[in-house]
Amino acid sequence: PWTRGSTQLVCVQSNSAVGEEVKDAEAARAKQEKRVALREWERRKVKEMREQREEEELRKVAAEAEKSARRARAQRAFRKWRRMRRKNMYFSNRLDAAYKETS
Repeated sequence: PWTRGSTQLVCVQSNSAVGEEVKDAEAARAKQEKRVALREWERRKVKEMREQREEEELRKVAAEAEKSARRARAQRAFRKWRRMRRKNMYFSNRLDAAYKETS
């Protein structure tokens, strides 16, 4: 719409046409900006979702580890208790036997 005059830019088209073109350009730019913003928002959302999923996975793994550790601890405690009970039974039985022999 513009041609170069001797000293300044001279508008060849009528003002209304130029205004329309400017409006069209602005609308197109706004549309493009909106599209870019939407894309960025989607990317951010996807990233957040991924992070959330990873966090949940980590939490799950940690819970599993804790559970297995607790189970192992309980198992050890139980084995110790069983060992002690056997020992105590053995000694109490011997005591009973010795007591019977004396009487």
